[in-house]
Amino acid sequence: MKDELRRTMRQRRSALDPAFCAEAGLRLQGHLIARPEFRAAGTIAVYLPLRGEAPTEAIILAARAAGKRLVLPRVEGAGLRLGLWAAGAAPGRGGFGVLEADPAWPEVGPGEVDLWLVPGVAFDRAGGRLGHGKGHYDRVLAGTRGRAGLCWDFQVVAALPLEPHDQPMHALVTESGWNDCAGQVGDSAAQGE
Repeated sequence: MKDELRRTMRQRRSALDPAFCAEAGLRLQGHLIARPEFRAAGTIAVYLPLRGEAPTEAIILAARAAGKRLVLPRVEGAGLRLGLWAAGAAPGRGGFGVLEADPAWPEVGPGEVDLWLVPGVAFDRAGGRLGHGKGHYDRVLAGTRGRAGLCWDFQVVAALPLEPHDQPMHALVTESGWNDCAGQVGDSAAQGE
């Protein structure tokens, strides 16, 4: 079931009209930038989108303008490492063509991140996330606060088949708005994590 859902969602993302992505992507990012969670975050983990993922460029520009620290993940073995992304620094290119933190960038611990912007193949209304199947994000997100999944409306499904190691999002952000999931985005203790 997971593989079929991944295939379907990837096909739908690949078929998106660029004009839709530009307009809806700005709305999606605007919903996040307007949030108190964004304003309060000193350190934000971002991703650089790949193959139809929700965009992050306006978020990155707004974060830089506000003097926030940005970190970018890098796949290392079975997990993710976070690198401090200085303005003007060029990301490296990892597996599958993903732009990621350069190994030379200063490392940032997961606990230092106030707001995580997390891509996914699909999400459910309770905050469940279906990634690409490698578990990189699940391993680094365990015990963190402020997890927000960014996706298109069509990527939000009623329920996903989840496993105990899957890390839920505290909120989902789509072109339609911000949706709290299992509680407040900044309060992982309240989630029973």
